[in-house]
Amino acid sequence: MRKEKQRVSIRQKLQNVMLSLFAIALVINGIVGVVSLQLQRQRVRASDDLLGNTAAEDNAVVLLSQMKQSLQDIVTTKAELADARLGRYSSEVQVFSEYLGSLYKNADTTARIEVQPPQKKNGGVLIMQRGLENKSLKYADVADECSLLANGQYVFDPVIRETGNNVATIYLATESGLMLSYDASSDTASDNDGEIYYEFRDSDWYQSAKEAGKPVFTDTYTDSFGRGMTVTCAAPFYKEDGSFAGVVAMDILLSDLNSSIININLGTGTYAVLINRNGEIIASPNMSSDDETLQNIHSEDSPMYKVADQVMSGETGFLQASDDVYYAYTPITAADWTFVIHIPSTKITSSSDQVKKSISENTANVENQLDQQIRATITIYMIFFFSVMLGVVLLLRRFARSLTKPIIGLTKDVKVISDGDLDHRAAVSGNDEVGDLANAFNTMTSSIKKYISDLTAVTAEKERIGAELSVATKIQEDMLPRIFPPYPDRPEFDLYATMQPAKEVGGDLYDFFMPDADHLAIVIGDVSGKGVPAALFMVISKTLIKNYAMMGLPVDEVLTRTNNDLCEGNDAGLFTTAWIGIYEISTGRLTFADAGHETAMKLKPDGKVELLKPVKKKMVLAAMENIRYIVNEAELDVGDMLYIYTDGVTEATSAQNELYGMDRLESVVSMHRGPDTHALLREVRTDVDKFVGSAPQFDDITMLALYINSR
Repeated sequence: MRKEKQRVSIRQKLQNVMLSLFAIALVINGIVGVVSLQLQRQRVRASDDLLGNTAAEDNAVVLLSQMKQSLQDIVTTKAELADARLGRYSSEVQVFSEYLGSLYKNADTTARIEVQPPQKKNGGVLIMQRGLENKSLKYADVADECSLLANGQYVFDPVIRETGNNVATIYLATESGLMLSYDASSDTASDNDGEIYYEFRDSDWYQSAKEAGKPVFTDTYTDSFGRGMTVTCAAPFYKEDGSFAGVVAMDILLSDLNSSIININLGTGTYAVLINRNGEIIASPNMSSDDETLQNIHSEDSPMYKVADQVMSGETGFLQASDDVYYAYTPITAADWTFVIHIPSTKITSSSDQVKKSISENTANVENQLDQQIRATITIYMIFFFSVMLGVVLLLRRFARSLTKPIIGLTKDVKVISDGDLDHRAAVSGNDEVGDLANAFNTMTSSIKKYISDLTAVTAEKERIGAELSVATKIQEDMLPRIFPPYPDRPEFDLYATMQPAKEVGGDLYDFFMPDADHLAIVIGDVSGKGVPAALFMVISKTLIKNYAMMGLPVDEVLTRTNNDLCEGNDAGLFTTAWIGIYEISTGRLTFADAGHETAMKLKPDGKVELLKPVKKKMVLAAMENIRYIVNEAELDVGDMLYIYTDGVTEATSAQNELYGMDRLESVVSMHRGPDTHALLREVRTDVDKFVGSAPQFDDITMLALYINSR
């Protein structure tokens, strides 16, 4: 029988290991120390002069390497700072562009703001001012566009105020010949305060932005008001149909940007400069706002003349231009500029000469001292070694005992807790890691006990909420017609509808009913928001629409009255898009009204899709009282199919963040043939699911199809 291995306690293991390691460390340290001193003594005696020369040369190399890395870090950091600031201006101009484009898109619902030419009485006041391209253009021709684009002041104002004196002016110019500027320079107007004219079409900022189709920066230039170097950031904006409308621009003074970049302090003779794309120095410590001529680094009188091409290469680098000077450089990509730091070579060589002299003086003293230190070190170390080993043995025994005693006690406490006694607490025996461990066990025990209690309560609450949501879902499903075909005794038409909520309960609605024997009413809508609040608002909207339609009111009056009722007490700010149509069975005449809903489609038997666009889009329900909606008419012939839907279809989003869109929907609908309304809805939903893929459903998806069998 194999003999069981003798158990060794942690205390004994700890003593043995620590004692062995300490002894080994002392021995190795003593050997290394003695050998090192001997080698050092020989090296000092043999290499006095060589050491001084080598150290000086090495120091120069190290200093050069450190200086190179330091300067490259500085130029990179400064360039990133400049790119960040210029990128911010570019982003703001892009926001201006998108906002101006939205004004064209929403021109029918956007308020107009009257704009006057610059007037001296407004000098020093931030205000929108107008101008024209030339005298052949009359203001009356562009007055409406001017008052529409004047709304741009609402996005210009916070930017120009936040940036203080850094942005001189914000302005826009259109292809129609209109120019608007937002600044405090009205006092530059003429004496008679009449119209001002400015030929802007050939301007660099206008042409560059128009051709680029995105935000661009112009070359730097001197501000006409004497405020220093300036650069313009400009971006095009477009009308709703995608046609070019004009350019919005912002003049940026470089004083703040230059001061944060070129102001560096690396010692005498070291300075920084900023160079534009043409090689002109646009900022340096010696420049002032009065300078009208910019020095070009490609000119022969420039200190950077021989390395100008390398500096302007668009790369980050470090080079020696001559025996007297080094350059570190990097591009600023946002504006196609280059940042350069100039440093004289004396910053490196003077330090190397001093190192060589100091080493030569100290080497002789070190050589004499080493002999004495070696002998004394060996004697002291032997006495120290035996004394320390004796003390370590005594201390380790005591330390091991004190360290393991509380661990043993903690082990017993943990066993009691692990057996299920969560009211037991471990004894805290010290203010150290073992005490922390005991406190952690006690905290863990309390947390486990509380977690069990909380988990029981949370589970019960979750089950209750789940039950209530199930009831809400069932109520919502019962509110929508679900029996198909809904009118089996009416062979003139076939009807099918579906609604798939994005959450447990949704905000979409559909309904159909017959106010009389010759008319079929169809309703579809989409409530803002999701969940239970949207579902409740959906029920109210559906009920009001049906009640008014059953009274025999025309579709425009149905939406008008429903809108006024929903506006009352709508503190939650919910609103509903809606589409209602009443189909006259005997004639095929369809009257419909639209409250901000998606455009209905009519599918012909040959697959042609016609959009039933209303005469004029009207506002959604519950947004504003006393809106008058419009009656629209269409014909549904035998074999036609009417398809209506909510924006959950067209705005379904894929994992690549792409929208499903109207074009794809029309393509799927046009491929359907035959009278099967259920099949059409199924084909659309299948294509939407294929397009979306693994992305979650963000909006309710509701569809309804009506097929005309006969008169």
